[in-house]
Amino acid sequence: MMFNIFITPEQEENLDINVEIKYVSSMNEALEMVSEGKIFATIGSFLGTVDKMKELNLPNIKIALKIGIENSYKMGIVKNELVLHSILSKAVTSITKKEKDKIVNNLLYMIVFIVLVISIFFIYRHYEIKRNG
Repeated sequence: MMFNIFITPEQEENLDINVEIKYVSSMNEALEMVSEGKIFATIGSFLGTVDKMKELNLPNIKIALKIGIENSYKMGIVKNELVLHSILSKAVTSITKKEKDKIVNNLLYMIVFIVLVISIFFIYRHYEIKRNG
């Protein structure tokens, strides 16, 4: 089976499925092409993809599955900041996989908690408006 997908060259090397790769200029373009049925799928980070789907108002597409490709995030700093580069490099390389997983889980729990608190606030506010209104 052949599919057109948006993918980075790094991710392409890790794919173990038969796909036809179609390069596009941005995640926006890829998601719009999926929404219009011009390509079958796109690959991207979960949070980034969800954010772009909301930003572009694309309710006709959804996150289908996790494909097992890990993202490799990068950080840019000014070239002449050698001390900062050294400090950041040591800090990042010293983090174990278990610590990274814990950080990600804590961030996800924090996001869920914040969304829950905001939702409760709006539900309460809606209730108050209906009761007084």
